Amino acid sequence: GPLLLGTSERSYDAAVKALEIGDQIGYERMIAQGEVWIEQEKAKALVLEGGWTRVQVRILEGDRIGEAGWLPVSEVQASQP
Repeated sequence: GPLLLGTSERSYDAAVKALEIGDQIGYERMIAQGEVWIEQEKAKALVLEGGWTRVQVRILEGDRIGEAGWLPVSEVQASQP
């Protein structure tokens, strides 16, 4: 399904909070300002930096190829060579 990515951990957290509290306007402003975006399908990505709860990835295919974004560790799946 659709996946939310943030340009920073802070942006990702703020977008999740906006959605949790029903701040649709704040969430839409973050999308309009390019702080977060939605990946409609799982895309191949390279993990750039990892943490306990989130990782930063570089998108390797699709419309946002080359972009880096943060998302939950739980959304990352290792690919088999």
